[in-house]
Amino acid sequence: MVRCPECGSTDAGAIDHMIEITHMMCRGCGHDAYVDSYQLGDDWNVDFEIPAGAAFLPSYLTPLGRG
Repeated sequence: MVRCPECGSTDAGAIDHMIEITHMMCRGCGHDAYVDSYQLGDDWNVDFEIPAGAAFLPSYLTPLGRG
């Protein structure tokens, strides 16, 4: 699942792809970044298990919280 590393919003995703760089943007807080595949995996993508019977995905997850 993709979530913004700044605010935790799951309303985030890629808005452009270049050769080895992806432009990610959060529609929740406006945070954007140009990231490589390592940053994409470490900062924006998270493993999240959807509870059985869940009707929708959560709007927010825990942000990255580095520093």
